[in-house]
Amino acid sequence: MAGLQASPAAFAGFFAQVVDSWCEEARELAFAWRECQLVANQSALFRQTAQKWEQLWEGFWTDATERFGLPAKSMVVQRVFDNESFLHMIRWRRLIDRPALEETARALTAWLTGTAMPPAPWREFAREEALASMPVLPERDETAARIVGAAADIIDKQGLARLTHRAVAERAGLTLGTVSHKFRTKLALYEGAFEGSTASTSSGCRLEPPDMAVPRTTWST
Repeated sequence: MAGLQASPAAFAGFFAQVVDSWCEEARELAFAWRECQLVANQSALFRQTAQKWEQLWEGFWTDATERFGLPAKSMVVQRVFDNESFLHMIRWRRLIDRPALEETARALTAWLTGTAMPPAPWREFAREEALASMPVLPERDETAARIVGAAADIIDKQGLARLTHRAVAERAGLTLGTVSHKFRTKLALYEGAFEGSTASTSSGCRLEPPDMAVPRTTWST
């Protein structure tokens, strides 16, 4: 970056490239990071390593946001990167995925700087294509629907690594036994969470206005 006139205007291209190169060129390492996040919730042996990963990315984005004139926004950027780098691992159509990621990065920059949201034709196209092929979601009773919503909310705000039966029970205001009865396995809980995210995405969610303290990020691809 030597010689680059780094500013908020240049941040979007940088953010998009970091996400894409991490997910494509360092894919095995990216998977290892995600696996470490998951197993750290189950085994103390991995917690120190997971903390080192967190410190690594915290340091990286603290440095990056300072260089681009966004020093007070590093935590927001780190959280969005955590979510977006997870979703970008899910390959769909490369021609759509990459420009849609660029649009996401521009929207993030606009949010950070309090400017108007730019148009996002690739993301709108992706959303329409996804809705056209979306499976019919299962009908849920009131309790199961609360669990699905709470699980999706945890992924939305804290990331996949924080999704546990206990965390969902606390978020939904239910007992751990109730959540475990409705969703007996971790896989079932994941499926419920993504079901909730799919329903939320299909309703046309957007980035919240800049006056929110912590952004909710629900992406279309």
